[in-house]
Amino acid sequence: MTVTFHDFVAKLQKQLSTMSQTGLFEVTLDKDAVWDTYLNSFPAGTNLIFRERREYDCNCCKQFVRDVGRVVTFVDGKRVSIWDINVGGYYQPVVDALSKMVKSAPVGDEFLHYQAKVGNAQSNVLEGDEVVTYHHFHAVLPKQFVKPNKDIATALSLSRADVQVLERSLEELTAEAAETILELNAQGSLYRGNEQISSVTLFLDLKRKYDTLNAEGKEAFVWKKGKELGSRGKFRNSAIGTLLEDLSGGMDIESAVKRWEKVMAPANYKRTTALVTEAMIKKAQEKVQELGLMDSLYRRYAVLEDLTVNNVLFADRSTKKATDVFGDLLKDSKKPVKGPSNIEQIPIAKFISDVLPTATGLEVLMENRLTGNLVSLIAPVYPDAPNMLKWDKNFSWSYNGEVTDSIKERVKAAGGAVDGELRASLSWHNGDDLDLHMFEPSGDRLYYGNRSYASKNGGQLDVDMNAGGPKNPKDPVENIIYPRRNGRKQTPGIYTVQVNQYSQRDFDNPQGFEVEVEYKGEIYTFAQKTNPRSSQTVQVVKFRITEDEKLVIIESIDHSKQSKEIWGVSTEQFQKVSLVMNSPNHWDGQAVGNKHYFFMLEGAKQPGTTRGFYNEYLRNDLNDHRKVFEHLAGKMKVPASDDQLSGLGFSDTQRNELTVKVTGAFTRTVKVIF
Repeated sequence: MTVTFHDFVAKLQKQLSTMSQTGLFEVTLDKDAVWDTYLNSFPAGTNLIFRERREYDCNCCKQFVRDVGRVVTFVDGKRVSIWDINVGGYYQPVVDALSKMVKSAPVGDEFLHYQAKVGNAQSNVLEGDEVVTYHHFHAVLPKQFVKPNKDIATALSLSRADVQVLERSLEELTAEAAETILELNAQGSLYRGNEQISSVTLFLDLKRKYDTLNAEGKEAFVWKKGKELGSRGKFRNSAIGTLLEDLSGGMDIESAVKRWEKVMAPANYKRTTALVTEAMIKKAQEKVQELGLMDSLYRRYAVLEDLTVNNVLFADRSTKKATDVFGDLLKDSKKPVKGPSNIEQIPIAKFISDVLPTATGLEVLMENRLTGNLVSLIAPVYPDAPNMLKWDKNFSWSYNGEVTDSIKERVKAAGGAVDGELRASLSWHNGDDLDLHMFEPSGDRLYYGNRSYASKNGGQLDVDMNAGGPKNPKDPVENIIYPRRNGRKQTPGIYTVQVNQYSQRDFDNPQGFEVEVEYKGEIYTFAQKTNPRSSQTVQVVKFRITEDEKLVIIESIDHSKQSKEIWGVSTEQFQKVSLVMNSPNHWDGQAVGNKHYFFMLEGAKQPGTTRGFYNEYLRNDLNDHRKVFEHLAGKMKVPASDDQLSGLGFSDTQRNELTVKVTGAFTRTVKVIF
């Protein structure tokens, strides 16, 4: 049976009609390349010429092939093209070549056309005295694939964006992150989570299906689902997307949820529910048992008896235990060297090599700004358990992870920032509505009236409390913060801090207030014993920031450079050093990661529990399980103990300085530079 061109056309029309039922898409091929393949695929001798006109390569057919020849659909996760037909005759090699070509290119858009009719059924041409009819490719498109020409670019751009965001979401976000969010919401730990949970449930369902597919199936899935869901499939761009992205990227749950709360919660929201669910703990325990590391997880505070001579750079001679344990370590290895009477600056390496060998005693000035440097040495409960750390010695360390100052803690709990170049925080203890005001050198004022934006100088009031009425909390704070801005200095000039009584409510409980001003780690505390009267304004402090970045108080109410009791030691005073050592990752000649220098202080004691390990300490082969270990580190904390090695720690990657009083053949005070 001879196959006619009319048969060819009919087969294409039927194929296009069938494909339209499952959606039409277009691959990223050049239109002319498709047309050239169409022409060049006819077997030799079949491309007949009749009166200078090819039977099947007229301009009408050319336009049809250019417009529709790149169309595909997806059936059961497999790509189907308009050329996937069994036409027979010398047309079969043509459709086979076109099918192969179209299936080799990625899908770039859904298919839309500016009119329903594509091509012309026939045309009549007068040739001599005779009218000749030529048949062409043609078809009629369903209305869902037809849009006015001016609207096509916009429609394609929108649908393409839907598909691309859905694909990125399914590729980069994890099912584990979605499951974690669902568990957190179920236990009430996700503020306003119910508003977004349907989106998470939808994502998880799609993600589980997507991950079972091969490459071709995934392409079909995202194009069909992207078109079907529209903006609902843009999970990365949704309110919950940041939390999904943070958890998928390996951020610990606590930090990720805090970022979520900062966006979704009011400034005075305080979460009370734990972030680790029973299901997560059970899963973590199963993984640890599988890895054989259960005994390795139990950690405790290290004590002096855990150490050897090689672990220590200096031990105080007057410490009895140190004398018993270290013996020869305490013998002078160099003759006394007379030093200058004035304070000198000395790099830490030179301090270790030249000063420590002749020192018999050390004291360090425990400045307020060093509270974040407080550190404890951590040891394994079971010394023979497998080592899960990167370095040979199974010891770790834990810095002071929470701000110990009570006002800072209250600011953080209220959602405020405490880490900045300059900070002013107001604290009081009743239901009054006090307001914190900061006047900048330019005359600009930061207060509740412009809380929604930062000043030109970068400052912003980020916590404003007790404006709501008689049921206000009794431990309110307000906070003005100037974040560090890529090395830019704080604008020099005069700053004025005021406290205004906007609404007095607790007439029988005046209490008073405190204002903290912190600049470059130095904290000044200003206090008044009673709250201002209604509408009264108190000027708390006027200070100048100089060109050389110093804070100079011009006038103020009573204040102090506050001394506090932290970890059993008093700040702004000299404290006795019992031991000096490197961090365990640099013991016994090893050098794994950044070096830390520990000055262990006599009487220093981290209160309560702490983490026994952190993900960055773990062996490389445990990286894939970091979320499990993050959960466990928060669950299996080092128990509280009065016997511990704690003090100040300094990283060799961070600029810092420490004032040290050295006792030996002579006494001198030096500033150690890290």
